[in-house]
Amino acid sequence: MLRTLRWVSLALLVSCSASPSDDSDAASSPTAADRAPGAVSTSTTAPRAPLGTASVGDRFVPGAGNGGIDVQTYSVDLAVDAAGGAVSGSSRVTLITTDDIGGFHLDLEGLEVTAVVVDGVPVTFRRTEGELVVELGTTAAAGEELVVDVEYAGRPAPLVGVVPFTAVGWEQTSWGVRAASQPRGTSTWMPVSDHPSDPATWSIELIVDDPLVAVASGRLADRRGVGEGRTSYRWVVDEPMSPHAL
Repeated sequence: MLRTLRWVSLALLVSCSASPSDDSDAASSPTAADRAPGAVSTSTTAPRAPLGTASVGDRFVPGAGNGGIDVQTYSVDLAVDAAGGAVSGSSRVTLITTDDIGGFHLDLEGLEVTAVVVDGVPVTFRRTEGELVVELGTTAAAGEELVVDVEYAGRPAPLVGVVPFTAVGWEQTSWGVRAASQPRGTSTWMPVSDHPSDPATWSIELIVDDPLVAVASGRLADRRGVGEGRTSYRWVVDEPMSPHAL
């Protein structure tokens, strides 16, 4: 669990038209002269593989996790405005493809994504409810490692209805912020393959206003002032851990 206390807790977003041409040009053009009804256009470009699935198909936690990928590490850098309820930051997700895929999903609730970069190259992305959809523009073969950087911001909100009578995920409180991660609350504040079947190692840097203290699972690897009355806390999990255990 990620929490933010005061002493804290972060308990631990063609058309086209043909140009005019004379009769001799049209007659000599293979396209114009040889085209016949029913002709089939062919291309030497191999079709892109389909996207990985939007979940692992767990009926007990619908929508959780993502198919076609196996996340290895998360590195998160998140600035938290506990008073105003907003966050801004970046996440680096290192993953291995488990199938030939043309793109993949990551679980992400509500937050606005401004950029996605894969192996140093900006890629196309789109949002659907609860998902960040990344389109590679080519096929990544099974077993390939991809490094995915996501820039995002917004005001996280908890999920209601995942657990009866209980909100899960990022939640504003009178004393700061807390994030109840089980069973799939981590996706309310970072892009993640949010299912227990996909554990990974973690580096979580949280920047908060003094005198708040940011607390997450793992060990405190670094604490330093970053100016303007703010402090950075970096928590590290060295052994693979499921997202719901944060």
